[in-house]
Amino acid sequence: MPVTLPLAGWLASCAEAPIVIVRDRLQPGALREPFLKAVADVARGVFSADCDLHVDCADELIEDGSLAVDLWGFNIYSDGHLDFVSLINIRPANGNRTMTVQDPAIQARIQAIVSPFLP
Repeated sequence: MPVTLPLAGWLASCAEAPIVIVRDRLQPGALREPFLKAVADVARGVFSADCDLHVDCADELIEDGSLAVDLWGFNIYSDGHLDFVSLINIRPANGNRTMTVQDPAIQARIQAIVSPFLP
């Protein structure tokens, strides 16, 4: 007899998530509690947000022409502050061995990309 897992419903809800490549200033109220997951392309200066998993935002950017090596995950909190923690940031070959973006220059670049779009 087949077993139905709750995971199936969760995966279906992920497929419906409105992933957005942010091209316009976010409207007040767009920053949900506790935070939005997002990914920035530090080479192109764009980011995507509002995905269930950071990898979903990364996929959206790759479909739009980004290279995976240029993508870094972060979270946008409802008060507008960012943290730079995501599984996609673990890149030992690039010197980033943790989920946190370790390079202050990359963190600053992400902040510079995102800040103009925050409400």
